[in-house]
Amino acid sequence: MKESIASHLLMIRPSAFSYNKQTALSNSFQENIKPKTGSIADLAIAEFDKAVEILIGKNLLVGVLEDDLALPDAVFPNNWFVTTNDCLVLCPMESELRRRERNPNIIATILNNFKVAEVIDLSAFESEGQFLEGTGSMVFDRSNKCVFSSVSSRTDQKLLQEFSKLIDHECLMFETVDRYGNPVYHTNVMMSIGNEVAVVCFDAIKLGTDKVRDRLKSFSKQIISISMDQMENFCGNILQVKNERNKFWLMSERAYKNFNPAQLDLISESGEIISIPLNVIEKCGGGSIRCMIAEIFLQPQ
Repeated sequence: MKESIASHLLMIRPSAFSYNKQTALSNSFQENIKPKTGSIADLAIAEFDKAVEILIGKNLLVGVLEDDLALPDAVFPNNWFVTTNDCLVLCPMESELRRRERNPNIIATILNNFKVAEVIDLSAFESEGQFLEGTGSMVFDRSNKCVFSSVSSRTDQKLLQEFSKLIDHECLMFETVDRYGNPVYHTNVMMSIGNEVAVVCFDAIKLGTDKVRDRLKSFSKQIISISMDQMENFCGNILQVKNERNKFWLMSERAYKNFNPAQLDLISESGEIISIPLNVIEKCGGGSIRCMIAEIFLQPQ
């Protein structure tokens, strides 16, 4: 079976991490926190550097690039680009400020280091109010060629369907709602799909619960259902990755503490759990470790 998980990971070191008022309009996970000591940016950089140290310590292939444009959400590169086996896809973003993250220097680095047959630039859809924020909007089961996606202001249904056809993937859409009655801003905070395991917050699915569950079962996934409270503590924002020999599940310390022991046992059956402290990035940015990693499925040059 073809694997859904990546061995090449790209991360962007944040130079000016901060609370983004634009994204907070649709992201209820964000908090405008005021640290007692130090700046938000310095604390986020420290968390980022520690995360990279932990991942490299597990012999994971992590490429780190600098945010040379001083943008508040640059630490979350998975939203503005996606890779397939031979394509680089540039994604349309809802926040005008975040659109600047499509950094030409980062794009050039990818093109210079990996084999890219085609660059698919979807950014023009922003002018039409159509958005598709990468692997935030879309949770892939690449081995089964299926995209799972919750509809929100950041995920346009028509564009999602057209893109899924373009990459020859089935498109499974559903509707979500958080405890405030709003759509969950990104699919990848309420579900994660690995080779063997799928973690899903069914409590957040407003329409399409059976469809999601049945499709995952048809793919022989071990389904772990998380509560709304666990979702809000980033238990859905986890990622399975691999090195040459082993598989891992990446999650924040906050997520780890909010899984129950039985759930952690099931997750660890398909990969060693790596727990990473991300308190400031999670609270202020509204995203966790999965959002911080752009998976590279391209072949190296």
